[in-house]
Amino acid sequence: MNLRIEGDLTAMNQDSPDGASRFWCGIDWGGRSHYLCVLDDRGGQLLSRKIAHTVDGLTILVEVIASLTGSVRIAIERA
Repeated sequence: MNLRIEGDLTAMNQDSPDGASRFWCGIDWGGRSHYLCVLDDRGGQLLSRKIAHTVDGLTILVEVIASLTGSVRIAIERA
């Protein structure tokens, strides 16, 4: 699957006290598919992706989140 990455997911954020990157992940959890959005410390969108509710899709979702270095905050919306 092709992820649309619009920035460097491993970039260091020089503004944070410890130099670690900070990311926010929003997941809109649906029955057949999910939407994943990753923002950087400045609110810049790094990734926006529709994820299938399949083994392969959920594997990608986990791999993307696991690849983020630094502090990661995750919010999940479920209807």
